[in-house]
Amino acid sequence: MLEQLLNRNYFVKVSPGKDVVISANLIRVHSNGKSNSNYNSDVCHPENYSTNGHCKKGILLLPGMSEYKESLAGLAEKLSGAVNSDDNSAADNSAADKSAADASKQECSTLVMDLNGQGHSTGNCYLEDIVYSIKDVARQFKNELHLDKLGIYGNSLGGIAAGIAVSELNVEEPGFVSALCLSSTLPSLRDYASEVMCSYLHDHPSFAEFGLKAFNLVQYVSNHFFRERTAKRDKEEHVRLSFGATKISNIKEFVEHVRTSPSLMDYASQISAPSMLIYGSKDPGVKMTLNNDTCSLRFDSESTNGLEKYGVPEKIKHLYCSLRSEKKTLIIVNGADHSLNVKTPEDCDFNAAPEYQWVKDEIKGFFDRHLSNGRQIIL
Repeated sequence: MLEQLLNRNYFVKVSPGKDVVISANLIRVHSNGKSNSNYNSDVCHPENYSTNGHCKKGILLLPGMSEYKESLAGLAEKLSGAVNSDDNSAADNSAADKSAADASKQECSTLVMDLNGQGHSTGNCYLEDIVYSIKDVARQFKNELHLDKLGIYGNSLGGIAAGIAVSELNVEEPGFVSALCLSSTLPSLRDYASEVMCSYLHDHPSFAEFGLKAFNLVQYVSNHFFRERTAKRDKEEHVRLSFGATKISNIKEFVEHVRTSPSLMDYASQISAPSMLIYGSKDPGVKMTLNNDTCSLRFDSESTNGLEKYGVPEKIKHLYCSLRSEKKTLIIVNGADHSLNVKTPEDCDFNAAPEYQWVKDEIKGFFDRHLSNGRQIIL
């Protein structure tokens, strides 16, 4: 099995007269034993990627707000099969059946994209625009590679957008997305404004000069840090400020967007695809206190009684229980932070901690099971 890492640009019309370019990295897996050295990254040739009779599957990955698409490179490689799982992988530990084991040997192409306004993608980092772009890119990805099954993974902000996009895609075309995995995903941007982002700012000393104390993020960004500035060469062109990977052109509009953006809770009851939610217990948006000797927690659709026993936050419990899916899993990673590490030094280090690499195996096992061969059930 061969892999190719390709740079792709997807052109999306998010609204009349408003076009954006979405930058993405594509790992294409093919099993015909041939490598096309003359491959043009702007043109797809699905016939070169035979499946040898297996289900042809793909996974679209979406980073968090301050992360570049490259932060998910390790996970994308794991999901594509470029990195082999250990013999004691999560797929085995979770009692997956033989069909899931066979599925892990099937090829899986992965596509990681910068969200609107991130990295090399253009446009504004507004949730409605991001959702529209995800839907458009998902259609292009599935159609151009002739995928039989499509899974979507989203982290943090990418998770909110992924959940909303999946709910809409599967209403418009039932069964279009076969599996959904979200990590560190709170129900709305408003949940991050005063928790995750303030924590991020607090952990970066370079921002101390702006007098950041315990202010609400919205108050802070509107009064101190994200001030609109005018470019010296062109007074009409505003300098695009950044929060990690995300570029912000108008802070007033951005703050208002945070206040009024849609909530994933409004769409959860429409998500019928098999779903997995993953959180770190030390994520500022979770703040669960677990004993050091407590194993990471795992709940499934038949074992929700323990949610209250272990103090799962109400907003996470509500989101999980509201999912329409009959096959859903919630995992709390004991001791992990928002990026599923012990302590994340940089945004590019998503889930880089050696002790938490089993999380990638859990995610891979989940997609292997639900993107495997077999008749797809549409609820």
